Amino acid sequence: MDEIELSTYGIFVSQTLDKISLTYDFINKDDAIKMCYENIEHYGVKELLIKYLKNDNKIDEIIRILKDDIKNHIRKDMAYDKLLDIYDEYGIQEEKKKILPEVIIETNSFARYKELKDMYSDSEWDSVKEKIISKIKHNNRNILEDIYMEENETNKLFELLKENPNIYRLAKYQDAVKDKYSKELLNFYKPQILEESKRVSDRKWYQELCHYIRKMKELDNSDDFIFDMLKEMYPNYRSKRAFKEEIMNVLSHKNKQRFYELIEK
Repeated sequence: MDEIELSTYGIFVSQTLDKISLTYDFINKDDAIKMCYENIEHYGVKELLIKYLKNDNKIDEIIRILKDDIKNHIRKDMAYDKLLDIYDEYGIQEEKKKILPEVIIETNSFARYKELKDMYSDSEWDSVKEKIISKIKHNNRNILEDIYMEENETNKLFELLKENPNIYRLAKYQDAVKDKYSKELLNFYKPQILEESKRVSDRKWYQELCHYIRKMKELDNSDDFIFDMLKEMYPNYRSKRAFKEEIMNVLSHKNKQRFYELIEK
């Protein structure tokens, strides 16, 4: 729609809402509800209809409308949220429990995953969890990584990280895998830090990059590895005073001594 069409549409919906509201409040409630159904494709009208149906305690009809909305809504996550809100508002927990696996799979919502997990006992959860994981597409790595971290599936989480060891994801999931894969994480960090250190930027950027050097410091047997990396990247920061200062701030005591000697040569 162009600007004029949007304006005309907005006026039409506003007038329709006013007409329905006046009919409901002063003339005939049934006629107003009928008008809502006739114009239900408009979001505001649908919201008004749900309000009227709540007044009449027609919860099953509200649920039917919201389930239909899921099929047609561009934003499935928003459509599901409205349905789940109704389940919460009226205490329809068993129906919510039934639909949550679908919500998780369709919207990749880790928050909903944790919500569903809380609704099951530990003994019940394993089979439910496996069914959900089996239906999540492999390229939806964000939710899979979060699930594997939540469920302490260290090996599976690491296999996903290994496929795309982005520096931000390494830092996010490091604590979940570092006990077993410290050496591998160090080797994933290094080439990315070396490459990023070539950038000429401001202190804020150097602080961000040094945040990942600090993350490396948390890994086992990292001191010598980090210092060797700093020697290799020395040409990239030789003339960057701010960068050198920020590196110094995140090093271990041992590496501070060695780094000071390196940059003072």
